[in-house]
Amino acid sequence: MVKDFAQRWAGILAALVSLTLLGGCGPSRDDAARTLAEIEQSAATITTDAKRFAPESYQRYDGQLAALKSALEGGQYAEVVDNSSKLRLALDEARTSAAAGKASFEAEQSKLQQRWDKLDGELGSVQSALEKRLRMLADSKQLPQNFDRARLERVGAGFARQAKSHREAQTLAKAGDLSQALLRGAQIEAGYMALMREVGLAPAE
Repeated sequence: MVKDFAQRWAGILAALVSLTLLGGCGPSRDDAARTLAEIEQSAATITTDAKRFAPESYQRYDGQLAALKSALEGGQYAEVVDNSSKLRLALDEARTSAAAGKASFEAEQSKLQQRWDKLDGELGSVQSALEKRLRMLADSKQLPQNFDRARLERVGAGFARQAKSHREAQTLAKAGDLSQALLRGAQIEAGYMALMREVGLAPAE
């Protein structure tokens, strides 16, 4: 009986030792926390671009990160480590999508910049011509037929408004808002054309 008891006790001890060793082979909290920290550090270099140019891909990465952080706090260290590869893949997808999105945005901005530069130059030329014409009319002792001083003042005020709007469009362009600058520029172009007809620099409609 004593011998049987000793054998059973030895078996129990062996099982306990085995379980202890198996438990010790699993990842620790430090292992899991370090894994997430490394991934987050890698993500820091693309976060701004990813949020702007690949928001959906970034949200998928961020959702997986939040889930693994929750698992870490819940003591599920093995789950964190085991699923870290999926999190890295999500981050890689966000990185690739962000790079592609940024390249596309910059290409479009380049085209818009070229259009704005052309329009801005044309507006500047028209503005100079109008300014010269208005100055000549203001200095003239005799105005053209059907063009009195009141009309000259009205045209001058309209010119001042368009010139101010042109400066605002230039500010928008410098800030990178080229779409709005072009929209404003088209309105200014129409306004300048109307003024040119008023002062005889363009044929009447």
